[in-house]
Amino acid sequence: MSFSLVAQGQSTCSEAVTATIGTNTRPTTSNRYYWYSYTMPSDGKIKITSTSSSFVEIYSGTCNDLYEEDHDYENITSTLFSSGDEVLIQWDGYHSGNSFEWNLSLTPFEEGDRCTLPATASLGTNTLPITSNDYYWYSYTMPNDGKLEITTDTSSTVTVYSNTCNDLHEEDSGWRNATVYTLSSGDEVFIKWDNRRNGKGFEWDLDVSPITTGEDCLVAATAEVGTNRLPATSEYYYWYNYTMPSAGELSVSAPSSSYVTIYTGSCNDLKVESYGYGSAVTPTLGSGEEVFIRLTASDGGDFDWNLSVPPITTGEDCSIAATAEIGTNILPATSADYYWYTYTMPSDSRLEITTASSSYVTVYTNTCNNLFSNGFGYYNTTVTTLSSGDEVFIQWDTKSNDGDFDWDLSISPLETGDNCSLAATAEIGTNPLPATSVDYYWYTYTMPSDGKLEIMSTSSTYVNVYSNTCNDLNFEEGEYENVTTSTFSGGDKIFIRLETRNNGGDFDWDLSVSSLEAGAVCLSAETAQTGTNNTPTAPYWFKYNAPTTGDYIISSVGTANSNTYLKVYSDCNGTEIASNDDYESLQSQTTFHLTESDVIYILWDDEYSSESFDWTISHKLEQTLTFDALPTKTLESTTFELTATSSSDLPISYSSSNESVATISGNIVTVTGAGTTTITASQDGDDTYNAAAPVEQVLTVTKVDQTITLDAIENQLTNAEPIMVNASVSSGLALDYTVSGPATINDNVITLDGTEGTVTVTVSQMGDDYYTAASASESFSVTYAGLQDQTITFDTIPNKSLKDSVFYLTATATSGLPVSYSSSDGTVATISDSTVTIIGIGTTTITASQEGNDTYQAATPVERILVIHEPTPDQTEVDCTSLNVSIAETIHISCSGASNGVLIASASGGTSPYQYSIDGNNFKTETSFTALDSGNYTITVKDANECMATVVAQITAPQPLMVTGQVNPSTENPGNGRIALNVEGGTTPYSYAWSHNATTDTVADLTSGDYSVTVTDAAGCTSTTSFTVDGVTAIKELQQPEIVIYPNPTQEVLHIDLSARSKVSKVALYDVMGIKIAEEHLVPGKNQLDTHLLKPGTYLLKLDNGHHQRIIVK
Repeated sequence: MSFSLVAQGQSTCSEAVTATIGTNTRPTTSNRYYWYSYTMPSDGKIKITSTSSSFVEIYSGTCNDLYEEDHDYENITSTLFSSGDEVLIQWDGYHSGNSFEWNLSLTPFEEGDRCTLPATASLGTNTLPITSNDYYWYSYTMPNDGKLEITTDTSSTVTVYSNTCNDLHEEDSGWRNATVYTLSSGDEVFIKWDNRRNGKGFEWDLDVSPITTGEDCLVAATAEVGTNRLPATSEYYYWYNYTMPSAGELSVSAPSSSYVTIYTGSCNDLKVESYGYGSAVTPTLGSGEEVFIRLTASDGGDFDWNLSVPPITTGEDCSIAATAEIGTNILPATSADYYWYTYTMPSDSRLEITTASSSYVTVYTNTCNNLFSNGFGYYNTTVTTLSSGDEVFIQWDTKSNDGDFDWDLSISPLETGDNCSLAATAEIGTNPLPATSVDYYWYTYTMPSDGKLEIMSTSSTYVNVYSNTCNDLNFEEGEYENVTTSTFSGGDKIFIRLETRNNGGDFDWDLSVSSLEAGAVCLSAETAQTGTNNTPTAPYWFKYNAPTTGDYIISSVGTANSNTYLKVYSDCNGTEIASNDDYESLQSQTTFHLTESDVIYILWDDEYSSESFDWTISHKLEQTLTFDALPTKTLESTTFELTATSSSDLPISYSSSNESVATISGNIVTVTGAGTTTITASQDGDDTYNAAAPVEQVLTVTKVDQTITLDAIENQLTNAEPIMVNASVSSGLALDYTVSGPATINDNVITLDGTEGTVTVTVSQMGDDYYTAASASESFSVTYAGLQDQTITFDTIPNKSLKDSVFYLTATATSGLPVSYSSSDGTVATISDSTVTIIGIGTTTITASQEGNDTYQAATPVERILVIHEPTPDQTEVDCTSLNVSIAETIHISCSGASNGVLIASASGGTSPYQYSIDGNNFKTETSFTALDSGNYTITVKDANECMATVVAQITAPQPLMVTGQVNPSTENPGNGRIALNVEGGTTPYSYAWSHNATTDTVADLTSGDYSVTVTDAAGCTSTTSFTVDGVTAIKELQQPEIVIYPNPTQEVLHIDLSARSKVSKVALYDVMGIKIAEEHLVPGKNQLDTHLLKPGTYLLKLDNGHHQRIIVK
């Protein structure tokens, strides 16, 4: 049968509630004790405070094996626990049964808190600081051999330990002082001050001095037989040792002011043998036994004392006892305190000893080392418990008479009543006890039924009542002359012993058995019923059998006017399971959980409740909860309903352990964030039902999944142009791009590194508080592209005169790669870059070459013959070396795709006027060249003597403005669409002009429809791009698009179809470097752009002067 208390407090250790740091509330409870448990989160000192007038105790260990660590009134500070230790705390509510608050705090250890963190003591005065700790620790290392003395004027106990903190050995302890003798150099000692009586700090002194002979047992002086001189000393005690030369007594005599103590054993385990003021005599000691003699020297010592070892004679010790005989034995005169005899029992018999001398005799059995008393008396004794062969030791006390008397020993057969096993049979009524010489007379009686046993006598005798067996008697009651026992059961065998030592027997005594009245004892408990019961008087017992499983309330509150005291037991063997005195006013109440058919015994036990009173037993029904597992929810599931039920049909309440995930109002759950929370369904019960066991279910709330759409990418050649990755995400959040393989990526544009392999692009979105992370990958192969052919165009070179100046070669390669030149005869002409210098008359072969690159094969070299002839008679030699040309100003292209570059040349030296050419053939007098595309240019100047000089210049163009955007559809009304721009190229910073007047790179809260944006960079270059935000807000008439461009990617021809309402009139095609490749005029209808000569790659198509753009992949 098991019991559990309900709402009465945790009265046992096993029911301890968990204490927390901060304020804890001990509830009102009918139980005296209330338990808490606390697990140390780290090493530290635990502090408990209260103003409740209650006693608190702290335990370690387990509930089955508790070890008290500390206790105090209201407050405790303990330094005894480490991380992970379970602390068990018991509040005694004897003086404070009502609710009260108490505080628990944990602070780090400080110096002095415990043995392992001691402060260091020093010679001289030490100051113990103010502390709330119960104890304060020091350590000290002995500087040399000697004794350590500690003193203070403060009311505090000090204890000195040696060894280690894990195995402390107490050396000495004292009130205000302690002394430890015979410490060695290097010994570490630990000093613990009890600070419970004074937390204000105090001073104490430490001194180390040499130890001298006699100051301690370990350095005892050697005593001798005869006179010994105790020297003058400031010590309170002086020690001697002596080794017994033979078996015998040891006698010490000293001045009467000196207290003598004689020990045997060792200094670590002394046994007191004798003591007294001025003298002491030991019992017989063994030969070779070491003896320690301590004398007080409170008057400064300096006196003589005597030691003697008189020889031992027969009878002076148990071990040399004289042999007793039947009949008269003569005990000789003796100075010993005791005289011993031995006798062996010839049969099971009485042994009787008598004397006329005023002497005390004791009879022992067993051995001299472990004597067992069987009887004793003044003048005489009779022993009736001896068996045949027992060796008996008889000790006479001779201190008062010094012996010299006769005594008689006799044995006689055992008679009825002599001992328990020969007990006479007692009867109800008068029993005559015969005259007897034994000390005790025994009876036995068997209980006829349940009841109490009553014994009455007028013979000045002491009566004991026992139960069980003669070999294992259980004492039940003992009184002078009259005894009333507790309740016995029918069939119990009872033993009654009457003392006859002082009266010799020969008297009558009466025995009666009283039947058990209803309620008088547990065995006659009245049956209690559910509902109202009446107690006629107290104490009174009831028995109750639980009809069903549930909580049962036993109460006298509201039904009794007198003081009541309730106790509840699980059986009649005294197993108390609860008690309550003053639950409310002076009445009692307690609550139990019982299982069907459990039996309890109820005792109303209060001597003040002599009047009749009513009390009640009531019980509640059990109820159970059904609460199914909760499905996983997403953040889209904003609210849902809980549907737990109770077998009682009472309403259910709910709670959420983590309101950052979900909150509950009634039975409606509101999702507040992703994570997990425990939803607890509870029903607290009512007057009919007990509270139901709460049921917990875990609710998991996950983020909303997002999906990334990633367009497939076709396999590529190693020389492919950069590739734009097209991806979108359902959440509309920003995307991240990574690539692996022979490529790099910048935002969403992949650039191949020219080697073969597999490229994998991964588009990811890390998610946020609402969306989960998502990713998508696409892979494509990159294979070797092969080398393209190229050819060189190199016009014939006209014959030159020796007097002609330098001239320039203008061969070109179809690949657009630079052409290099060589001269077969350097004595006729030399070449630097494309400049030919005439050296002498003759013929030389000029070879134009192009070695190719990763894309193009080397071109077939083209040779041209250069003939240098004699100058004509009218030619004069001209010095052309002084002619120079430089670039005075360069104006680069403002916007990608424009042709507004400008170069302005400046000539010096030579003979003016000068003429300038950008192609080496067509010369003009103007120094400026305008409307230039980006690229490298060679400017040639020619003077009046046909001398020429060149300079190379470069026109650059910014990257084209490339505008792309991430478009999120509109799914709500009003709109929640969103466009986030990504702008590359041009010159930062950028400005934005949207068709709906917005001016930022990201626009939100858009309804479905078309939107356009014009991006302007710092150079004034613009790019206009249109976007469509999808969504269902209205039905719009379908219209044909104004511009259709296909196919994309393209191979040979790109088709551009314009509607009649289109205003686009021109198209320009650029590579990714912003260099214009082609330009065409457009008309409404179908147009074509030839692309078959274009290398594979990505190109930018601009329509209508740049107001529209599209990426074209070839």
